[in-house]
Amino acid sequence: MKKEVWLNHSQGIEQINTLGKEKTPFLFILSYDKQKIFAQALDSLDKDVFYKLKTYRNYPEKKEIVLISLSSFLSLLSLTKTLLIK
Repeated sequence: MKKEVWLNHSQGIEQINTLGKEKTPFLFILSYDKQKIFAQALDSLDKDVFYKLKTYRNYPEKKEIVLISLSSFLSLLSLTKTLLIK
């Protein structure tokens, strides 16, 4: 993230309003006392900040890898050949 990420309350609200008016997707985080606010456009976040919002994400889905034994593979191969020949 950028050098100064936390804004004071009024600057943070101003940043949130600006991003909202521009219809720019953004991430905001408030401190528990609401005195510090982080508000930044999603496309300006560091590449190591990952997020997922329902079905939207900024990282690829993991592909499931299924490991099978060689004998199972050969059995499947044999079955496939049999089905293709018929």
